[in-house]
Amino acid sequence: EILGAAHLSPSGVQVLEKPVASLTNHDLLLGASTENHLLQLFVALFTVGGPGIGFVVRFATKLSPAAAPLAFCLGFTALLIGSWLWGAGSYFVKYGGFKVFRSETIFRISYGLLNKVQLAIRPNRIEYLHLTATLPQRFMGRASIQVGTAATFGEAGVYAPVGLFVERDIAYASASEVIPGLDIATLPWQPFHPVFYRARVGRFLIGLAVLTAIAARLSFVAP
Repeated sequence: EILGAAHLSPSGVQVLEKPVASLTNHDLLLGASTENHLLQLFVALFTVGGPGIGFVVRFATKLSPAAAPLAFCLGFTALLIGSWLWGAGSYFVKYGGFKVFRSETIFRISYGLLNKVQLAIRPNRIEYLHLTATLPQRFMGRASIQVGTAATFGEAGVYAPVGLFVERDIAYASASEVIPGLDIATLPWQPFHPVFYRARVGRFLIGLAVLTAIAARLSFVAP
């Protein structure tokens, strides 16, 4: 469906000065507020911050039985707030100034406040579309769309956003602008097999066990 729609060529389309998709400051802030990089923070704490974890463990063992649960709750809350601030800040810096321009033969994507990223993709090479609506986005009626192109000889594949944290109907319309003839609402959506969710949970538990083992090891060897 996506490949067929991507090869359609709209008649009379010229280079547009007005972007077909963009991210306002309001949507940028809302989108940043839904980001959370808890896993990245855990990895940083359990690897680079290993000695610090050892200090925290030794400190916790000296607390009274009544104070230890309170200290744990405060530490976990601080970890959640820190991961949310890290995710929101990185999202804001990464996708600030997001714009998509569309012409008949190519569309251009640019974003980034500090490190400016500019991508150019030919619509007839698009073979992948990723529609994301996280739980916070669903509550707000928003969605994000990314597209991808397959790698060919002499040309690398590209995975790029074309609609970030916009209203769902606007996101669908933006995708139709970028990929002519694509009507997301009419695509034959199919549910994932339950094994997909079991595999995700299994990978998460294995990763958590590995990080816990690393943290325990570092806490024993820390000076």
